[in-house]
Amino acid sequence: MSSTGSVGIENIGTKYFDNAWTPTNQSNRYAVITANDFNANTRPSNLYVEDGSYLRLRSLTIGYTLPGNLAGKITASKIRVYISGQNLFTLTKYSGLDPEIGTPVDVNGNRLPTAAGIDVGTYPSSKFYTFGLNVTF
Repeated sequence: MSSTGSVGIENIGTKYFDNAWTPTNQSNRYAVITANDFNANTRPSNLYVEDGSYLRLRSLTIGYTLPGNLAGKITASKIRVYISGQNLFTLTKYSGLDPEIGTPVDVNGNRLPTAAGIDVGTYPSSKFYTFGLNVTF
């Protein structure tokens, strides 16, 4: 990275930085990292195209409703316990944070359709777990 700090491509993986061109590594795959990029080396290119296919378990709920005679012992008509999860796992060979790469927007919040398919470094989908108990009297 240059001594000037930010170069505008901070949300890419270490694979890029580890394999970028330097004076001592002139045969590396990726372009030089510099704040003064007069060649526009960070523009979209087919060099960065990856297979973005994935399989994700988006939502799963497992529950059990107790038999009525057990629920009746505490004057309830129904008792159900459950566990639920969202975004439990994702199977992919994509090297970015999340294969659902997001949609870039301009400074006014308008979508940029010409940038569709470009990973803009959005945060990956969060995992959520919920444990629950439903009691009906």
